[in-house]
Amino acid sequence: MLGGVTHFESHIDRYRPQVRDRWREQSVPGSGVWYDLSPHMIDQALTLFGLPDSIEANFAFERPGAKAVDWVHAVLTYPICAWSCMPALLVAGGSAKFLVSWR
Repeated sequence: MLGGVTHFESHIDRYRPQVRDRWREQSVPGSGVWYDLSPHMIDQALTLFGLPDSIEANFAFERPGAKAVDWVHAVLTYPICAWSCMPALLVAGGSAKFLVSWR
């Protein structure tokens, strides 16, 4: 209904400046926002657009004392558009969950 989507951006943002003593914030296999939140976001892209032509991702430890990745920017590229996901744990409220550009 929107026409030709050129960019679709998905966010799951939290504001948790203190690192908690939970498995997902420790340095263990399967921890961090890449494994915790990104699979849900990538599922959105696969459901909406199918398999991408390429994937590029950047990871960071933003919070002081972080032991697991707490920021990700992943871009899935398609022939007609790009989809990006950005889960983060240092984003205060008020940001959009989805941003869409189209022709």
